[in-house]
Amino acid sequence: MELVEIIEWLRSIEDLAFQLYRKAAEKFKDRQELFSFLDHLAGDETWHYHLMGSAVEMLKKQGVSPVSVIAVDARTRANVEGALAKAFAKLEQPSLAAGALLESVMEIEFSEMNDVFLYVINSCQPYSKTFQHMASIIQTHE
Repeated sequence: MELVEIIEWLRSIEDLAFQLYRKAAEKFKDRQELFSFLDHLAGDETWHYHLMGSAVEMLKKQGVSPVSVIAVDARTRANVEGALAKAFAKLEQPSLAAGALLESVMEIEFSEMNDVFLYVINSCQPYSKTFQHMASIIQTHE
């Protein structure tokens, strides 16, 4: 599997996560702390989405197609996409408790999504000083 394929899948996941967190923030807009937390997560996902877009552009511009040493297999896709789907379903519940939502957030944030994201950032470092810098920022952020 080529790295670009993984990045394109991950970019779609980052967009879904943004949509989820933005919708969740709106649902809990009357609870300022929770709203701020969810809004911050939505912002992070937007940044990740654009960073993944930059990674694809950079690799294509340089004419490189690195082969990934990891595979995003059906199980990984199901885990990540399933966690997002469950969270979206919870948001449809009229009386969703904050704790139930936060459980979903934890499931998403501790899914393989972030491991794949870090793998992509680290894999792009040899091709761009920008990604070397991003890797250090992300390691600090963790």
